Amino acid sequence: MRCCTDELRVRAEELFRTATRDVKHYVEFWKQVPPTEPYRVILGDVRDKLYKTRERARHLLAHDISDVPEETN
Repeated sequence: MRCCTDELRVRAEELFRTATRDVKHYVEFWKQVPPTEPYRVILGDVRDKLYKTRERARHLLAHDISDVPEETN
């Protein structure tokens, strides 16, 4: 494991525990990241948020309303 701060490691563990297991379009890209790699856990969370943002924006542009919920985190 790469060196990281305790704060980052705690945040990664929190994200790993609370992560939802959504079905994604590209299965090989969305494999679960092990908790022993905190940087990848954090980046995976950012990737998921960007994906949801893109999907929400696409729905809003196409239909003026979106079925994708707006996240407050």
